[in-house]
Amino acid sequence: PQAYRTLASVLATELAQRPDARAAATTAGERWGQAAARTLAATAAGGGPDEAVDRLVELLDDAGFAPSRPGSGTDEIQLHRCPFGSLARERGDIVCNVHLGLMRGALRELGAPLDAVSLEPFVEPRLCVAHLGVRDDH
Repeated sequence: PQAYRTLASVLATELAQRPDARAAATTAGERWGQAAARTLAATAAGGGPDEAVDRLVELLDDAGFAPSRPGSGTDEIQLHRCPFGSLARERGDIVCNVHLGLMRGALRELGAPLDAVSLEPFVEPRLCVAHLGVRDDH
């Protein structure tokens, strides 16, 4: 685990030096999300928004975020654990944008009519909130 933390820190620090660091981090996360969504047993293509969000919550749970939805039809997902917590506190500009991209990529791969609009990091010491909205092309 320490070697992975060190590698993640080195890569995040390097990426942060780029002039387009946040966009690059989001794009990297989108690729991760697309690949992760493809590993789900079935896709939510053609399903409604609630089904797509349920699939995203499943994916986030598998990735270690301990997600929850305050209720069906809500426009947010609560993340009760960050698998990269200490690094996210140091390099939130990179790590949080990767996580935002993860959600965007997964929702797009699932054919969802929703998008991850924003990610509010550490609204409480152990809580981040992802805000969802209708995709621009829907």
